[in-house]
Amino acid sequence: MTGNFNNSLISTGIGIYKITHHQTIHIPKVEESWWGIGPPSDEDNSIEAFDISFPDEAIEDLRIGLKNVRPLPRPLENVGQSYGVNSHLTMRIVDYWLNKYNWKEREKYLNQHTHYKTKIQGLNIHFLHVKQKQENELKVIPLLLIHGWPSSIVEFYDIITHLTTPQKGYDFVFEVIAPSLPGYGFSDGASRPGLGVTQTSMILKNLMKRLNFERFLVAGGDWGAI
Repeated sequence: MTGNFNNSLISTGIGIYKITHHQTIHIPKVEESWWGIGPPSDEDNSIEAFDISFPDEAIEDLRIGLKNVRPLPRPLENVGQSYGVNSHLTMRIVDYWLNKYNWKEREKYLNQHTHYKTKIQGLNIHFLHVKQKQENELKVIPLLLIHGWPSSIVEFYDIITHLTTPQKGYDFVFEVIAPSLPGYGFSDGASRPGLGVTQTSMILKNLMKRLNFERFLVAGGDWGAI
């Protein structure tokens, strides 16, 4: 009996403490800062289709640089990649880019999904917007996929088709929006300091609003999860 009484007394005390010390937490407001070059100006709110291309002159310029790579220092023995990328591996990567990498095939692969760009808070933001190929009666759920570092939207390629294709036993399908974070891929980087995860979330929210989504699901990894 004494033990039960003590437990009840402790629980009551905890409840009283929570009630008397409870404080309402106010969600802070995030300002829509301008991250582009120069002072804020009127923006073009249009959304433009965008194709990834690797011009021949850019590829040739890269090949010239790869051919002129100077010998790298010998790596430490028996450490693998523990102290950074092993110089032996680095030279294998250089050889792969120089002699084996198929830029045109990669270009075709990257353009299998539709890319777009739009100006938000002074920055050109690049993103994928993929819908199901055939209209039906299924519920469509907008899904914002956010990549991390060091990564890009390419990490989502293998799953995007699955997410946007009706699946047996499910009454919904996803509509995927996958942006390149500012400074990544084909999105502009900020022109001034201060662009952190909170400020980036405002940019992505404004992207979704521009696409007419007020409510949506979010999934991400690494920086994208923050």
